[in-house]
Amino acid sequence: MQQFCCCFGSRTDKVSPGESFDHSKSPSPRSTESSNIFQTERHCTDILFIAIKAAFILILLVLIIYCMAFGDIYRIINGYDDCANVCGRDNSPDQSLPCKGADRTDEKYLLVEESGGTESALHRMCVTDCEEIEGFKPFLNRCIRKNNPAEDVATRTGLRNFFQEVSEDLEGCQREMLWLAATAFALSLLTLLLLRVLPGLIVWLV
Repeated sequence: MQQFCCCFGSRTDKVSPGESFDHSKSPSPRSTESSNIFQTERHCTDILFIAIKAAFILILLVLIIYCMAFGDIYRIINGYDDCANVCGRDNSPDQSLPCKGADRTDEKYLLVEESGGTESALHRMCVTDCEEIEGFKPFLNRCIRKNNPAEDVATRTGLRNFFQEVSEDLEGCQREMLWLAATAFALSLLTLLLLRVLPGLIVWLV
């Protein structure tokens, strides 16, 4: 708050570090001259950066409101089938897609399978339970394979079956991710401690 008032206050409100210095007790004119080196009028230099930050926050809020008004976050969270019906939701009909508008409230899981024997042809469907499908299990609103050989993973390229790959990666690396997060948290605490104890060394290293 004091910094904010400094930016919009009068110049008489500026802080002069040497104002409390008693010149009558100065032993020599040289010491008085050296003490006046830091007696300069301070001025606010953060107005430009505050304006940039305010503009960034305003643009971010506009984008968030636009996405909330015209987007559907459940298309990413739950997934959707071939007719663009979001799994686990009661979808509204669309004239451009005759098959859209089905009630998928009870079908909360997305299953993506190959169709036609080609990797580019994928069939997306919403299912009620992944356990009913042989070789699949539920994970993060997706049905993923129970057995995922390394050669099968290596052959997947591009954005094909992207969300299913993400689900499988999260399940396979969840312990490593937790350890990395804990390590990063510990290192951040160590950095804060070193900034308190050895600030000069940390500033020099950084």
